[in-house]
Amino acid sequence: MNELKQLKFPAIYSQLAADFIASVPRMQVMNVPLTRVYELLHIPRVTLDDPHATLNGKQVEILLATGNLIADKSERFSIQLCRQFKEDTLGLLGLALVNSPTGGDALTTFQRYIFLYSPGIDFHIKRSRHHLEVVLSPLVRFDNTIEQILFEIIFCAVSFYMQRAGIDVSAEYYLPYVLGQQKAEFEHFTRGQLFENASQAKVRFPLEVLDMPLPRPNLATHKLYIEQLEKQAEEARAAESFSLKARRHIEQQAQAGRFISRDDLAGHMAVSVRTLNRKLKEDGLSFQPLLDQARFAIARRLLIDTDKTTKHIAFDVGIQNPAVFCRAFKKWSGKTPGEFRERHRS
Repeated sequence: MNELKQLKFPAIYSQLAADFIASVPRMQVMNVPLTRVYELLHIPRVTLDDPHATLNGKQVEILLATGNLIADKSERFSIQLCRQFKEDTLGLLGLALVNSPTGGDALTTFQRYIFLYSPGIDFHIKRSRHHLEVVLSPLVRFDNTIEQILFEIIFCAVSFYMQRAGIDVSAEYYLPYVLGQQKAEFEHFTRGQLFENASQAKVRFPLEVLDMPLPRPNLATHKLYIEQLEKQAEEARAAESFSLKARRHIEQQAQAGRFISRDDLAGHMAVSVRTLNRKLKEDGLSFQPLLDQARFAIARRLLIDTDKTTKHIAFDVGIQNPAVFCRAFKKWSGKTPGEFRERHRS
């Protein structure tokens, strides 16, 4: 898929995979050289040796799928992988997090720069009266299993860096699927509470974490890390594909309650509508399905998390006719809004 191939993941995935493969008992018994493993997977060796090398989304899918295949089946693969984490596993971001002055600074830094390490997933911070939430929104279509692994790696990374930074709070983790018997081990590793079959992937913190001073901040190095991260972010944004920029803008506008038109998107992207359509088509995309995907994500959340009527949810996702919304929702999910709500609340 062109979308995945256009994503650029940092070499830490290669290096993390190398550490993981070296730790797996069956790989130790087979004694297969790591370079041979990468050759078989068609992953360039340079991603092992050069910290500035990148992998595309398809290569990361291959690495994660392989790791999931060879992992010890007695424990969740994502947890086994995250046991390899060190403070610098997320490069400058990890070092900036553990040197943040407050919990609020750490969370803001994480939300702002995590896209460097998880391209293809957008992150939104939502604040309520008592809680702060970091919501994960996929912008491209990963394989379902790989998407789940990525969600879990991100959550485990949140827990790891919270502990390293000295943020002593119990977070709540929400996954849009079920871990079953592995729920307890996930909660033990993250030191938090897991809610399964949720409307969206998100992590929730008590609001007091924002003002919580961290015990070991180094303000000078923190400032230096942020300056370097900002440069990396500017470069990464400039290098993003046209379709990913378009998807991110649609998603961000939808999160703010604005469901933009094709003309609006073309204006934001500084191209004509014709050019917009052509560029999206080059990646196998078109405008309406992207807008519908954003609408579906919000409608799904409202059906599960609120008691709003179908009529009000239709208005909330920018569809004025409830009957049109019901037909569209059944097309998106295979179920009517009522059937969807009943299934996910039972």
